[in-house]
Amino acid sequence: FCTRGALGAFRLIAPSRVLECHSHEAGHFRRGAPLFDEEYAEWMDVLEVAAEAAKRGDSFAVAEIGSGPYAIWASRAAVAFHRLASTGAPCHLLAVEEFVHLDWKLLQEHLAVNLPGGRCNVSTSQKSAGQDDSLTHLLDTSLPQGLLWDLVDMDIQGSELEIISSELPSLTSRVRRLHVSTHSRAIHIAVLDNLRAEGWSILREFPPLAVNRWPLYGRFVSVDGHISAVP
Repeated sequence: FCTRGALGAFRLIAPSRVLECHSHEAGHFRRGAPLFDEEYAEWMDVLEVAAEAAKRGDSFAVAEIGSGPYAIWASRAAVAFHRLASTGAPCHLLAVEEFVHLDWKLLQEHLAVNLPGGRCNVSTSQKSAGQDDSLTHLLDTSLPQGLLWDLVDMDIQGSELEIISSELPSLTSRVRRLHVSTHSRAIHIAVLDNLRAEGWSILREFPPLAVNRWPLYGRFVSVDGHISAVP
């Protein structure tokens, strides 16, 4: 991940990733608390669902839609769950990314560095969620029947509204928490309206392309919008 292109793209969006890459390349990387930037809300969702699953003492399942080759958020969630849960507690990951030339070996290598071999059951798909296949079908075919997805993290570059508008009723019975990255203010507002109309509770939200402020934390710049919601 720590390439010049990635570092340049994330200097404003997620300076925490840039600093981590610099320290890793300098040979003194040490994981600390995340910096307060637009990804902080995503960190909160990942760590909260991992802690909740470990406390329940049952299986853990995270789907990352728009995962890129590394499925960073699903991987971070799996590492947190592994550290908090009892040995051998079931873990399921789904990574969906429609890149034509995507090499899933990068994900395998990434997980091998961060988790014991075979710690999680990993499913991958290069279908376009909502177009090549419904998100509901992708979720249903990647998890044993009767289990719920603890987190579905969605970053699909503007297609989020199409999925939320058409599939939210079915997601309500399958997902414990949604994290949706939004890519315009109109989409952000429409996604919020759909979630509230379906009875979902909004845990946190801030719009894209804005200087936002959270009580106790302060101001931060967001390029993408972010919405955390539970049914």
